[in-house]
Amino acid sequence: MKNQEIKIDSFNVKYSFWASIITIFILFPMALLVLKSGNIKNTASQTQLIILLLSMTFGFLIIIMKSKMKKVYFIKSDENILIKDEHHTEIKLDKNFNYNLYNYNSKKAFMIRISDENKSYFYLSPNMHLKNDIEAFFPASNKKKIRMDFYAQYFPIILCLFYYICFVCCFCYLEISMGV
Repeated sequence: MKNQEIKIDSFNVKYSFWASIITIFILFPMALLVLKSGNIKNTASQTQLIILLLSMTFGFLIIIMKSKMKKVYFIKSDENILIKDEHHTEIKLDKNFNYNLYNYNSKKAFMIRISDENKSYFYLSPNMHLKNDIEAFFPASNKKKIRMDFYAQYFPIILCLFYYICFVCCFCYLEISMGV
């Protein structure tokens, strides 16, 4: 069997996580503080300021995620499957690995979870057109759901809920503290 290789772009989870934390706990409350302290009476100006602040806040998150993307290579040779990234980190999968794909009802990105006996690896990729190639690349017999899939599937929903709760709490706090 000749070598097969698939290359995908993947968001770096470490940077994306910390950018989300900074966005939630620092930038988002600062944006709300600017909004409340602006004391703008005109509704159109308030709307424009809200759009500007939200664009800047979440623009930071998008810029960090896009700038810290990495290339991930899935290489199949004979019976072995190797995962390699552009930093030359190599992961050789044993024969008992399993995987699962998630698309989160999105036309923009998908995630693949690959688990072996030691660890689980998550790759979130904006290359939606490669999802079918990834699914064909890995053996169908290794596609299994495990307990980790529950967390991976509901993490984005929990993150969105957390953004909403943080927004409401910060807004209420500013409302009470500024007496407006």
